[in-house]
Amino acid sequence: MRSFVVTMSLMFVAFSGFSEDAALMSRVTSGGMTPPEMSGWSSGITLFESGRVITSYCPNYATPCMTEELAILSSKVMERIRKLAGEVSTGELKFNDSPQCTDLPTTSYRIMINGKDFIFAANARCQIGLLEDYPYADSLKTLLDNLGSLESIGY
Repeated sequence: MRSFVVTMSLMFVAFSGFSEDAALMSRVTSGGMTPPEMSGWSSGITLFESGRVITSYCPNYATPCMTEELAILSSKVMERIRKLAGEVSTGELKFNDSPQCTDLPTTSYRIMINGKDFIFAANARCQIGLLEDYPYADSLKTLLDNLGSLESIGY
């Protein structure tokens, strides 16, 4: 496996009516080969401290983003997620050795905790990267992916 340092500027959902409910984790997908009318598109899942799961889709730079609440996780589940998220620290993403590409979208996974923002996983250049020395990176990535699948089944 090769090791890369990834720094990305990411969009994540902010809701003016929920200022007491801070974002804890997010997954944002954007880029890739798209037609000009989709320039600037992005979609995301944000998990808030309260357990609310929000999806967002921004079709392009000129069109307002659409958001929808998908689920609310139980306090017991959120307690465990907060514990796992609280153990994250800075480090490098270690990517697999698969061939690279540039035409697919990039997906970044973030934890926002204690005033810090950590990218703990990414799907970039057709490769999957996980934060080295963080044993929960794959599990939390899978959690966000699975929460995102609620949207695809028409929840």
